[in-house]
Amino acid sequence: MNSNESLVVEAKKIVTACSSIKAEKSTVNHPEYYKTGGLEAIDVIEAWGLGFCLGNAVKYISRAGKKNPDKEIEDLEKAAWYLNREINNRKNKLNSEKSEELRQKLISEEIQN
Repeated sequence: MNSNESLVVEAKKIVTACSSIKAEKSTVNHPEYYKTGGLEAIDVIEAWGLGFCLGNAVKYISRAGKKNPDKEIEDLEKAAWYLNREINNRKNKLNSEKSEELRQKLISEEIQN
């Protein structure tokens, strides 16, 4: 085999290696089931400034059944779980703030009496 043939063989090896890296990367970074209408859930989550729970709810809703059609209901149940957690977190925060306001009011009334 001459030097030109050796270069061709090496070039083919490099092309093959690059192709397999590209295929592997697409299953990690931007699989097709991540996109809906040209958008990825992460883009919407970041644009809307959603936190962890709401972001995960949006993610599971947008991808429901796309990776595995047999798990569409499971995906939606996961979305509901994150949404319910966010609702409970907000209720707890609101109740905590109301409790603190009431405590401050009672302390203020005690001081005045």
